[in-house]
Amino acid sequence: ATASVSVVIPCFRCVRTLERAVASVAGQTVLPQELILVDDGSGDETRPLMTLLQSRYTPGWIRLVLLDTNAGAASARNAGWDQARGEYVAFLDADDAWHPRKIELQVKFMDSHPGVAVSGHGHRQVNTMPDTTADMDGVSFEDVSPLYVRLKNPFVTPSFMVRRKLENRFLSGRRFMEDHFFLMQVSAAGLRIAKTHTSLAYIFKPIFGES
Repeated sequence: ATASVSVVIPCFRCVRTLERAVASVAGQTVLPQELILVDDGSGDETRPLMTLLQSRYTPGWIRLVLLDTNAGAASARNAGWDQARGEYVAFLDADDAWHPRKIELQVKFMDSHPGVAVSGHGHRQVNTMPDTTADMDGVSFEDVSPLYVRLKNPFVTPSFMVRRKLENRFLSGRRFMEDHFFLMQVSAAGLRIAKTHTSLAYIFKPIFGES
């Protein structure tokens, strides 16, 4: 099964982790129609690795967007979003991974709630990829209030799924809090944001001492 989803992974010098992130997208129970890898001016072995990964999967499934100068994750996400063809765009960071049912569960919710502009979910901080066979059938989403969005970032960027036609974008060039700022804009425009507390993303803790 496939879904009309474009997955965007911004990547800056991510040679050590990109393969794991891509594998977690390729391992979805419902496959997104395309995966867009954005090289944010890495200048190392990132591009050759992207090309290698592209050759390992179905021709045309992985698309590359190559930026010549490092502009930060917000700009890289926007560049991928601009090239997206799916009805939805989902964002993953190059050093993180997804639960295999992430796309399936989130698309099911978004399809049945056309008034929701952005949805997100919980995450777990891990050192290694966890067992992902746990039962996920009781997943439920709830609306996030505009007040909550103003006070606190409701979910991490690797959990975002947005409607591609949404007019808002990440603030280009902004290198911190860009995800929260984006959600505040969406909320201020009167659009609905929803969340499930179920952890469908895995955020890998940096190796001790890495900076």
